[in-house]
Amino acid sequence: MTLRINQEIIEAMVAHARRESPIEVCGYLAGRDGVVCKHFAMTNTDQEAEHFAMDPKEQFTVVRTARELGLRVCAVYHSHPVTPARP
Repeated sequence: MTLRINQEIIEAMVAHARRESPIEVCGYLAGRDGVVCKHFAMTNTDQEAEHFAMDPKEQFTVVRTARELGLRVCAVYHSHPVTPARP
């Protein structure tokens, strides 16, 4: 599935990563019909630079909010502040 993400949401993700650096950031993207409409910055409960974990309660709240807005969570994003991307 291809997702379309507008520049405003891209800038919000980049700002999130810069604001929290050197901690790895994470979040959800939500949308419909392949178009991302909302960005949800999440808390990295690990507070580490090389990995992340999300709080299950925060995840539940975000998924519920997305559904209430008529959206579905369609992607997870995270940064790589100190390590290269790797599978």
